[in-house]
Amino acid sequence: MKKITIFAGVLAGMFLAASCNNGTTGAAIDGTETGEAAGAADTEIKAEAGDVVYVNMDRVMQEYNMAKDLTEALNAKGETIQAELVRKQNALQSEANDLNSRAQKGTITQSSYQVKAEALQKKAAAADQYAYTKNQEFSEEQVVTLNQITDEINSFLTRFNAEKKFAMILATSQTTGLLSTPVMVADPDKDITDAVIAGLNEEYAASKKN
Repeated sequence: MKKITIFAGVLAGMFLAASCNNGTTGAAIDGTETGEAAGAADTEIKAEAGDVVYVNMDRVMQEYNMAKDLTEALNAKGETIQAELVRKQNALQSEANDLNSRAQKGTITQSSYQVKAEALQKKAAAADQYAYTKNQEFSEEQVVTLNQITDEINSFLTRFNAEKKFAMILATSQTTGLLSTPVMVADPDKDITDAVIAGLNEEYAASKKN
């Protein structure tokens, strides 16, 4: 009897790419420390109205609490789906191994083996389709999450600049690609990242209380 093999290609490592992007790293243009330690930095803005200023989006994505909360929730969901797909793959492989073992021992007829093997291949194909659908849904949720974060940041910066009246607010990012506009060299005094993060987190905290 021909040995049956389960080809669960989509099932294997479905969400590895997504889970590899749990967080981002990056350094401010002036080389200052990033992450939680930078959160304690002075948020006083030295730039004046009419200046061209910039925001380090890597730090915003690291330290904006809404971004952290949504990303953590999405990653948790991805891990749950991945675990489910692995369980399905393991169950199918176990069933295939059992069928192959019975065939080798001669405890199943050729015709019965063929019927069960075909049924198992159909189950494997259905499992792959299910995994593909879940992957598509998860990818869409990633896009929606990023759009939500981007929209909040854009809305905040619009209100922020209505008061500060900067000539332009540029974004720099080495890793996120979010709102990225290359800023190779800049005056650290034009970096308004601390103030933006503080303002975003203040509004987010207030929204959670409502």
